[in-house]
Amino acid sequence: MINNNCNIQNILEKLQNNCLQNSNNNQHLLNNIELRLIKILDIGYISILYFFLGYYIAKFLDNTYNKYLGIIDNKKKYNKLLLIYEIIFQTFVTGIIIYFVRNIIYLIPFPLNKYHGFDHLKVKEVTSVGLLSTFVIMFQTNMTNRIIYFKNNY
Repeated sequence: MINNNCNIQNILEKLQNNCLQNSNNNQHLLNNIELRLIKILDIGYISILYFFLGYYIAKFLDNTYNKYLGIIDNKKKYNKLLLIYEIIFQTFVTGIIIYFVRNIIYLIPFPLNKYHGFDHLKVKEVTSVGLLSTFVIMFQTNMTNRIIYFKNNY
């Protein structure tokens, strides 16, 4: 009888330890899911910032390029070297502006930063310029028209 009581007591202790361990694992899993959801929200937040900043930067660049370089007319013939120079110049200026804007985006806070230990600045998309570059170039009609003209005519 005493042996059975010891075995039952050991079994109960093991069950209790397993329950505590499972509870800790479940809490860890829940925290992990919350952190992943916050990261997904942060990536969406950064994407929206990149979209709007890319749009307004492209519109600013378009207005500036249209004023100083003119608008491409597909019916006219353009000097190949001058066109290459203009495309390189636009690419150069766009790259520099994207660099500075990326540094500004780094300073824009994320509302859920430090929530559950989440660090907004550790998300790679904060310093990545791929998405921002895509939006800026996509919305720059002056630059894309020059590239398309070059592709079609040379």
